[in-house]
Amino acid sequence: MTEQHKIQLFEEGYTVFNLYDLNDSEINQSLDTLYELSKKEFKNLRYKKVGAQSNTFVKDSFENLEEIKNSIKKDNLYEIWYYNDVLPKNKFNKQLLNKIKNFFYNENIDEFYHSSSISMYNDGCFLIEHTDGFNPNSLYKCVILIYLNKEDEIKDGGELILDNHIKVKPILGNVAIMDFTKNDISHGVTKVNGYQRKCFLNFC
Repeated sequence: MTEQHKIQLFEEGYTVFNLYDLNDSEINQSLDTLYELSKKEFKNLRYKKVGAQSNTFVKDSFENLEEIKNSIKKDNLYEIWYYNDVLPKNKFNKQLLNKIKNFFYNENIDEFYHSSSISMYNDGCFLIEHTDGFNPNSLYKCVILIYLNKEDEIKDGGELILDNHIKVKPILGNVAIMDFTKNDISHGVTKVNGYQRKCFLNFC
């Protein structure tokens, strides 16, 4: 995180960096904790359809992913992924998010307007490039994405596409921040092939 990252976020609405570049032992410990959390079982499925404004949640195990994908293909599958709730009360998660948010916004996490989860895109999952809409009055200042796959776990695909041209690999420590109060940023995820893509997803 540098002043240049802060300028980019407030001018363009997004910025990308790697947490390991900060050489902060507390941040590294938080990443280790998140990585271990990301290996736990995912029980809830979430998917969207083209034009839908809200997610659909299905409580199921990810072994049934192919069956569910096939059943909704006829409805123009837009996005499909699993998630696992992560309470912000975990001190390592909160420390990490507070360091990031305080640097960019000079404020800590607001417990009331904050949600965190670890999302998993299984083999074949994707997110079509889209925009969420500009909202200067949003309750959330930003979305903070922290990626949780070690480099040797990544096979093919799963990159975040920002602003139609910026590619972010889902490598452990990579962070992307999007501020929808500043700009309506186009974003999507390329199709995941041969592995499970995991991300710590935070609305702050």
